[in-house]
Amino acid sequence: MTDAFQRIGHDTWHIGPPKGRDIWSMRVPEHYVHAPDRVDGSDDPYRLPERPFDLAVVMDTASAMLDLPDKLGLKALRAPIVVYGVDNHVCSYRRPWFDHYFLAHHDGPVQPVRLDDESWLPCAYDPAWYMPSATPFGEREYDVAMIGFMYPLRRELVRLLEAEGWRVLAGTGLLFDQYADAYQNARISLCISAAGDVAQRVFETAAMGCHVLSDPCADFERLEARGIAVCPPEQMIARVNELLSSNDAERAIAESLEWATPHTWDERARHIAAWAEKR
Repeated sequence: MTDAFQRIGHDTWHIGPPKGRDIWSMRVPEHYVHAPDRVDGSDDPYRLPERPFDLAVVMDTASAMLDLPDKLGLKALRAPIVVYGVDNHVCSYRRPWFDHYFLAHHDGPVQPVRLDDESWLPCAYDPAWYMPSATPFGEREYDVAMIGFMYPLRRELVRLLEAEGWRVLAGTGLLFDQYADAYQNARISLCISAAGDVAQRVFETAAMGCHVLSDPCADFERLEARGIAVCPPEQMIARVNELLSSNDAERAIAESLEWATPHTWDERARHIAAWAEKR
């Protein structure tokens, strides 16, 4: 989102604790490490430059980060403080110092979009990294890809697909260009939600030209999603076999690619900026 705000023409300043290379039980390559901005070489990752700010955006789910605006006294900025929360299916972001909540999952069971200070703003994809595959569908190396944290259901489905003889690429650790290379060389993107949520993987892999296969998610209808295959987990293996033997894949891919293309983080940044300007 920092990149997205910059791409649409805004100056940004990013604060927060540096995470280094150890994230989600994996070792991130050095060139992917993101560091907060620093004031004049300061070691303080929370220090802000002496200049006016129009908006503060918190985009983190950790309790310590949600409490940070209060600890830092960000109300003194005299700017709105908002949350863009992509985990409201499993987490509540509510704190007394936030002016508005942009929530990615409309019916997220923990904090659904219900109140006047809440708006639905779905996940998205980064157009700088994720572009349509140049490899024809039939020439891709992998039949199915599932890059993400291997929750038990995801792991079991991968095991069953491999037992069927399909070429599967699954697990964590591929980021940005490596993640793009993997999905651009896969026919099916298997998207198993954590809690009925349309995660960014759905938008990313549709934008890269995969045939997206997902479990049912309430927001698909609200998003007017097209070209995405949806079925309950117990039917996934049969559906993969069906999709890989179908002659209809390229039509579905074209539909989902057209649907996903406008759903960029840049557009989400424009939405938040427009809210702030209107306010």
